[in-house]
Amino acid sequence: YIPSLNAPASNYMRNITGETWKGQEDPYWSYDNCSRYHIFARDMPNVMNFDEFKDFTRYNGYLINDPFSNEDPAQSIASRYDQRDPAILGKQPSSFGATDSKCSRKDLALAMQFDCIAGPTQSNGLPPWSFSSWQGDALVYEGLPDTFDFDWTTFAL
Repeated sequence: YIPSLNAPASNYMRNITGETWKGQEDPYWSYDNCSRYHIFARDMPNVMNFDEFKDFTRYNGYLINDPFSNEDPAQSIASRYDQRDPAILGKQPSSFGATDSKCSRKDLALAMQFDCIAGPTQSNGLPPWSFSSWQGDALVYEGLPDTFDFDWTTFAL
């Protein structure tokens, strides 16, 4: 597998984008010292099947005090910036983070199929995203459901 860390993997790219110095100042920006890196290293060896992999792509350990989440719901595999608590982090919540997950495996890929789930994670008791309960900046969501509380679905191309 290739972990998705939202940071350049190669030293060359880190240097030309300035990510090297950012990662040295704050592990949040680091490729090999960020929360996601440590969670991947700890948990991926225990993922044994496709369903466990799909669950892993939705993992957020914020509510269960995962030490790698640093008390921040944004620092996990499936981030939830909307769940940030300004009293704990000094950072305001925002309508940002993992909005879905798409997974495939060899047999699905050969059949031009993949599994997908829409909406931010509800891992470990996080609430479903709901526009009507969002207390941040006004968001236009015409044509979208109010609450994203869906199951995995298989799509065929």
